[in-house]
Amino acid sequence: MSSNPSSSPTVTHEVSIEVDTQSEIKCVMALDQGTQSTRAILYDVTNWQAISSHQLSHAQIMPQAGWVEHDAEEIFERATSCIEAALSAAKSTCAKPVSVQALGITNQRETTVVWDKKTGKPLHNAVVWLDLRTAELCKELEANLGSKDYFRATCGLPISTYFSAMKLRWLLDNVPAVRAAAEEGNAMFGTIDTWLLYKFTGGSQGARPLVVQISSILLGGLESSRRPEHHPCEWAEIVRSKADHSHVSCGWSRGAIAAQVSLGKFTLASDQAECT
Repeated sequence: MSSNPSSSPTVTHEVSIEVDTQSEIKCVMALDQGTQSTRAILYDVTNWQAISSHQLSHAQIMPQAGWVEHDAEEIFERATSCIEAALSAAKSTCAKPVSVQALGITNQRETTVVWDKKTGKPLHNAVVWLDLRTAELCKELEANLGSKDYFRATCGLPISTYFSAMKLRWLLDNVPAVRAAAEEGNAMFGTIDTWLLYKFTGGSQGARPLVVQISSILLGGLESSRRPEHHPCEWAEIVRSKADHSHVSCGWSRGAIAAQVSLGKFTLASDQAECT
């Protein structure tokens, strides 16, 4: 007997498709602040693949031969612009919302910034790591102490134009605004990572302790933050910090900020980072 297809019962299968509107792509933002430029790279923490990036250069200021300076405010503006551009690019290409869990900063190390604690404004252009203006100061100190390695046993480093301590000494001796702020207790010193941490966490309104790698810039000892006798910056106050930088004022990260974050070696939990 033939059957009539039109009279056969219709069998339907209901398929429920759930759209996860709450899911998001968890990311870590790496900020590479270099001598010539600043670059922000956004990584997906599930596979450590780069999602987006943005890079901008900044001005090289050379007042005279051997001197190299940067505008610290320009560096902060470039850093913010790179972060925002990388986020914008990720949001336009990713199917899910992007959530920044942490920001890691790598930077040009010994480049030196001094700013006013009350206003948050730099008191001079940043003196770049390769700047040679402290050459005579280094020679004088070496002659007075008898050896370029006088501080090596305590600080681990030789007397050199490379390290921030000598640049800080030069700024105090040659820039009246820096000297005046220091005498009033209003001068703050840091390398570029410290400066960016300061700006990202509210600046003069943030009132957060800051961290600088004192042992790598000839500003502190290997076993103590105290400077040895005859140190060019022996008067400087170093405060040990256990500051919480887990909240930023820029609004694009809800996680921790740390300097020198290594990616891919292990899994970072939210609000955790490896700092070196």
